[in-house]
Amino acid sequence: MKQILKVILNQDRPAEATLNALFEDLYNRVVPDSFLQALRSGSLDRPHIDSTTVGIELNYAFAYVHSIPVANALLYVWRYRMSGAVKWSTWFSVENEAKIPNLYFETDYEIGVLAIGPLLIKSSWSYTTLVTTGTTPTPSQVTGVTLTNQSMYVDPVTGETMARTLVTWNDNATSEYVDEYEIVYVES
Repeated sequence: MKQILKVILNQDRPAEATLNALFEDLYNRVVPDSFLQALRSGSLDRPHIDSTTVGIELNYAFAYVHSIPVANALLYVWRYRMSGAVKWSTWFSVENEAKIPNLYFETDYEIGVLAIGPLLIKSSWSYTTLVTTGTTPTPSQVTGVTLTNQSMYVDPVTGETMARTLVTWNDNATSEYVDEYEIVYVES
């Protein structure tokens, strides 16, 4: 079989990714400890993760996490890593819930959260929760394949007689998150 065409559909990335990059930039700025200590005059309660669910898209898994709201919290910092890994990744949200995307399928993840309040007051990290992401999805078989406009023509460069046809099919992209199709043919 030879591949003759790849069709790639564009998908807009969620606005939350841009917002998350802004929070990460703010979170990673270096501020002298003496300045932070002078600003901090109180403390925030430790958040507790009260529910987690997992879901799948065609090319990645995600975890939806929710914590009990913390009074005066302005920002929640979610940290996650593959179970047993050393390095944590972070995700930021202004709500006490977050959808953490781009996780591997069928993988255990540890997730924790802390709250940030006014004047950069931080809570302690919550206890870590373990979640297992879902299995890799398999899109259904493409249906409605038709061949039309079959014709012969002479290739102007090589002078060879060539055949062509128009291939159409039902688009599964909307309901199954398909972003690429591959068309192959078999010579007989």
